[in-house]
Amino acid sequence: MNEKILVELLLAFPEEAFVQNIHVIKGTTVGDIKKRKDLLPVFLNALDKSKSIAINGKNVGDDRQILQHERLVFLRHLIMDPKEMRRRRSNKL
Repeated sequence: MNEKILVELLLAFPEEAFVQNIHVIKGTTVGDIKKRKDLLPVFLNALDKSKSIAINGKNVGDDRQILQHERLVFLRHLIMDPKEMRRRRSNKL
């Protein structure tokens, strides 16, 4: 049975966020999502730069099956180490 489930894709930047809802067949994995060509260009570009995806705040592997209504967050590289950012802010005070 090819039951379809709804999945939300999210990519956030400081100035804006991108969201795309897609329907996939139950049993689809994160790796299958990464191979899709019908994603918005911003998601495809993010996959070129960083192959990391998180669900519920945890980085997941390509073999992780996606469940109904899960949100997949496309992770991007940090601009600066958070500890270094805090250090610089505290030095400005």
